[in-house]
Amino acid sequence: MRYACTLLLLGYLTAIPGAAQVPFERILKAEPGNWLTYNGNLQSTHFSGLDQIKNTNVVGLDLKWVYQAQSLQKFE
Repeated sequence: MRYACTLLLLGYLTAIPGAAQVPFERILKAEPGNWLTYNGNLQSTHFSGLDQIKNTNVVGLDLKWVYQAQSLQKFE
């Protein structure tokens, strides 16, 4: 069964050639504001080079939106 699932997954991943593929060079050179990996870059620094929020203007930020989940279960 595991073998069949693996073949099905491989078939699905290769069924659409060129779809949603990003050249590795773009991933290596992380772009500010356009994270191509979950952690921002390959070093997983979670750092953004954007500079609109600074130490001098952070006091002016206001909360604009909140979502309160009705469940205490894992939220993903």
